[in-house]
Amino acid sequence: MTIVVTIVGLCLSGAVSGPLNSGRALRDYTELAEAGSRSAQKTLAFLLLEGGAVPPDQAAGARWLEGPAKAGDRDSQAALGDLFREGRGVDADALTAAQWYRLAAEKSPYASWRLGQLYESGEGVAEDSEEAVRLFQRAADQGCAGAANSLGNAYLAGIGVVEDYGKAQQYYRRAAAGGYADALLNLAGMYFHGLGVRRSYREARALAEAAAREHARDAAAILREIDKRMAEAK
Repeated sequence: MTIVVTIVGLCLSGAVSGPLNSGRALRDYTELAEAGSRSAQKTLAFLLLEGGAVPPDQAAGARWLEGPAKAGDRDSQAALGDLFREGRGVDADALTAAQWYRLAAEKSPYASWRLGQLYESGEGVAEDSEEAVRLFQRAADQGCAGAANSLGNAYLAGIGVVEDYGKAQQYYRRAAAGGYADALLNLAGMYFHGLGVRRSYREARALAEAAAREHARDAAAILREIDKRMAEAK
């Protein structure tokens, strides 16, 4: 069973507050953004990136993020990092993604986490698992659930740190408590394989069910695998 790692932006403070569901709101924010309001530019960018209330436009969203990002807004910098890393609205460019994450990382746990992922994989930066763990630790200590999950992965595999199943379980539980549902699947994997805990298909299934209720990716497939193994064990 594969240990799951999902990228979810759980640690951004967000740009839009209150319901915005009309063309009038889009026009108003566009007028303010064009007049030079950094807060309006940021809000307009996130509206266009997320869609729903307004038609999505990734390229326009990326363009509107540039002003607030260059002015030092950490959410805009981190969001631009995501866009360049994933190639949404801009050409994919891991080096530029790393530059934006680095600018935001001092004050943004989300950006620290995402920058750590680049060091972990060697995208846009020299691969450095110890630096990745340092960034994950800083972000996790600041409440980033995704970073806590990444620390769990590091301790489980012994990458950048000494392998420690106890710490892996500790960080997975912290991530799950913070809303990172795929950490529940990682915990399920530990019980499924008996890594640092007594093997328990029943406990693995309970954790995978909890992940499924939170719409975790691959939860259904993992539940099927656990059910197959439980049936074989009878």
